[in-house]
Amino acid sequence: MAEAVCCDSICLRVLDFSETSQVVTLLTASHGVIRLIAKGIRRIPKKTFSPLMAPLDVLAAGQVVFIPARQDGQLATLTAWDVTDHRPLIRRDYKKIIVTQLLAEVTTAAGATDDATGEMLLELERTIRDLAAADSLRPVVAYLKYAASAAGYGLDMLRCAECKKSLGLHASLQRRSVGLFCDGCCRGESLIRVDRRILSALHRLPSPCNLPVPADQAPADPVALFQAAQLLLFHLRAVLDERLRLITPFQLTYCPPSEWSAAVS
Repeated sequence: MAEAVCCDSICLRVLDFSETSQVVTLLTASHGVIRLIAKGIRRIPKKTFSPLMAPLDVLAAGQVVFIPARQDGQLATLTAWDVTDHRPLIRRDYKKIIVTQLLAEVTTAAGATDDATGEMLLELERTIRDLAAADSLRPVVAYLKYAASAAGYGLDMLRCAECKKSLGLHASLQRRSVGLFCDGCCRGESLIRVDRRILSALHRLPSPCNLPVPADQAPADPVALFQAAQLLLFHLRAVLDERLRLITPFQLTYCPPSEWSAAVS
């Protein structure tokens, strides 16, 4: 029998599997994004002690103990779960619930290279903590940029994807192409058009763990942050071939009033 693994983790998705069990997706410090079967968790009496009594809720952080799958395609087996942070400040705010669940979707779809799994856990943890402390989208944009890079799909924000020349005053993301295109090379249907100043700021933006604490951050333009978030989300959706179903709720919740007419569904 494989030895049990104990590590820090963040819950990304919970699905009912049967009348008694659930399938859980976790971002772990040692194995990256994994799917586990939590057998019998739905039938544990409330007054009975069990290592699985703690709530398995999306975004919760905790210590997980699991037995790795024996072969590819099988689920690991969750044997214990101890919550360390249930995110009470996030769960009181509908807007923050939407955006953090979207980050959970992105993390599930993107994953990370084997040597970046522990780093991704730290980056997501810092992003959620910064969101709980402030209303700015800056940590969200920083994490989306980091997640694309960690998955091997970093977006070149300086050069055109076709002619490889420096981008002009604006750049466009096309519906059926990957990468940013200058005005001369953008021949398809434009999904979003972004000012070069936003791209320059996005290029310089560090990962969440390298951002100043929210109290020390300079004010940011909410319209620019929203456009940068949309750009990265559409890029990730294209390269990962994932629906990312919470993009639309995110747009409806965070779109600045001046952007309503230009919001992309």
